[in-house]
Amino acid sequence: MAHLRGNYIDGKAVSARVTVTTPVFNPSRGEVIAQVPACGEDDVERAAQAARAALPGWAETPPNERTRILFRYRQLLEESLESLARQVIREHGKTFEEACGEVRRGINVGVPAPMALFPFSGWNQSFFGDLHVQGQEGLQFYTRAKVVLARWSAGGKPGTWS
Repeated sequence: MAHLRGNYIDGKAVSARVTVTTPVFNPSRGEVIAQVPACGEDDVERAAQAARAALPGWAETPPNERTRILFRYRQLLEESLESLARQVIREHGKTFEEACGEVRRGINVGVPAPMALFPFSGWNQSFFGDLHVQGQEGLQFYTRAKVVLARWSAGGKPGTWS
């Protein structure tokens, strides 16, 4: 028997307010491995309210601390790559390599942030890393805009230079 999965809202597992569920299949076996709630507007609003309530505290967290938290989260995802990939295989029928690629793409979603806040930039402990510039001004101060152009050859083959 497939077990019922709930929602994760405000840092805890909670039951959905709906009774209708949707099956999750293992495509390689054609069997139902779980049931998930077919959430409605009430459940979405409950999650949105929790997110709105959490925002002020997150916004007051210094950027360097937020960066540490996000990097720790990324590290945990990297450490769990194989088990996450196995779950993708179980639920989507992908090969191990495809599943690892899928998880890695999820881990490597770009987040705009001032360069000096990243510890690998080498500036984290420097004067520049301690400016604590936030918001649009911080992005404008630390971001260098570039325009990249690639030319196509007369033969029309992509990636070749004329």
